[in-house]
Amino acid sequence: DDPTRAAVENLIASIKSKQLQEAQRQSDRKILDIIHRVLGRTIDLVYDEDEKEQIQQEYEQKLIAEEEKRIPMILEEEDM
Repeated sequence: DDPTRAAVENLIASIKSKQLQEAQRQSDRKILDIIHRVLGRTIDLVYDEDEKEQIQQEYEQKLIAEEEKRIPMILEEEDM
């Protein structure tokens, strides 16, 4: 019932999930390395999490750029 405890448990679950994801990625890289050595083919994997993170970073950078454009306008208004 304690919200702090629930938040900590959710955080622990998230960390475990990330550890499992990283273990899976390492396994995938080993498999791709074997494919490359045996068949001479290179395969690039794009994970959904990476794609979502890239989209989020681009969105945040866009917001920052918009805010930076507004700062001079705000300063001009304060000078008046």
